[in-house]
Amino acid sequence: MLTEIDIVIRLLVAAGLGMIVGYERESHDKPAGLRTHAIVSIGACLFTLMGVLIAQDSVGVSVDASRIAAGIVTGIGFLGAGAMFQEKNRVVGLTTAAGIWAMGAIGLATGLGYFVPAIASTLLIYVVLFSGRVSRKLLK
Repeated sequence: MLTEIDIVIRLLVAAGLGMIVGYERESHDKPAGLRTHAIVSIGACLFTLMGVLIAQDSVGVSVDASRIAAGIVTGIGFLGAGAMFQEKNRVVGLTTAAGIWAMGAIGLATGLGYFVPAIASTLLIYVVLFSGRVSRKLLK
């Protein structure tokens, strides 16, 4: 049974995790930064929480909360597509779009209370983004 304190904690964790990845993007002048990543993570978390609460409150009624998760995946994929565009002979914004999509998954995991996988994923994404910058500098 989720309490209001549980809900607030999960939303705060989702916001913090989104801000970590968003900070890295923003510090390198990418199209979607701290606010975008945090809001995506919070939104995905809240949608997930609403699915859990609906299922929790629907005694005697069949409710499929997993449909909300499926909607999050496709909806955020559409949002991420808006961050990509073609510039000369290359696609720009693909990593930002992938980050937005991943923040949806992290928000979903946080909403379900899976803090360790959500935190581990956030740290891994941050390391991957940072490593990409380091490798690009070494290759120049």
